[in-house]
Amino acid sequence: MNIDKNKVVELSFQLHLSGYDGELIQEFAKEEPFKFIFGIGQLLESFEKQLSGLSEGQSFKFMIPVNEAYGEVDEEAIIDFPPSALNIDKDYIYVGSVLPFKDEEGNEMEGTIVEINDNAISID
Repeated sequence: MNIDKNKVVELSFQLHLSGYDGELIQEFAKEEPFKFIFGIGQLLESFEKQLSGLSEGQSFKFMIPVNEAYGEVDEEAIIDFPPSALNIDKDYIYVGSVLPFKDEEGNEMEGTIVEINDNAISID
């Protein structure tokens, strides 16, 4: 079976910053794969484009340029939250994790955890 629109996909993969040998920021092992519905806008379009048509069990390796991902880091867009402000499962709080948010007007958006310390969780 090939990866195609509206199919449930399970992937095991590693996500690195700045190339294949860069810092490992996220990993999904075969025992606990990343699961999603392909082609409905849950992931970056450039990520899905690379996966489209792959067969079950097929290996893959690709890079996504920053301009096709989330763009350059904007230091002014980083917000610090006290750990108690994030009412989510602690398993989802790690550097590189992407979290859903709503702004004051109810618009949905995503933020990426860029730093964690005892006093704050920094989200871009």
